[in-house]
Amino acid sequence: FAMYPHGVYGVCRAFSGGVGLWKTLFPGITGRWGSFGAAFMLPGIREFSLFAGCLDASKPILQKAVNRGENLKLLPGGIDEMNLTDGKSKETKLVMKDRKGFVKLAIENGLDVVPGFCFGEKYIHKTVKLPAFLRRVLRPLRLSGTMLRGRGPSFLGFLDPPLGFV
Repeated sequence: FAMYPHGVYGVCRAFSGGVGLWKTLFPGITGRWGSFGAAFMLPGIREFSLFAGCLDASKPILQKAVNRGENLKLLPGGIDEMNLTDGKSKETKLVMKDRKGFVKLAIENGLDVVPGFCFGEKYIHKTVKLPAFLRRVLRPLRLSGTMLRGRGPSFLGFLDPPLGFV
């Protein structure tokens, strides 16, 4: 599954894997979310990723999962798409042109690619962009210069409008 948009921290992962919405939408089909490798080294993000059933989205790890017969759920837009997330805009920008690795993996293994779209994801959290010089420092480390802010002092999202999948 190739899900769009990535949004801030791939919030749609929590609602589709961690709390069971995926099972309602796709009964009998299980899968694991791919996440950037550094996610498993960052406190808080690591726990969120494990809660959502994630695995490292590097090709060798994804290939092992395919060999085990697991379905994969990916957010191919990655950090570039995350940085384009603007909850104040009605326009959603996607990054697709140079994201071919997951398609190559599918072709090499005879797998289907099922596209999906998560509506409302960009409205769940407010985004805060770090200063440009910090974003330039973080980019080579594959870390975003976009932070999220939830309700009050927490990361709990604003659930209006609700999320929807196609």
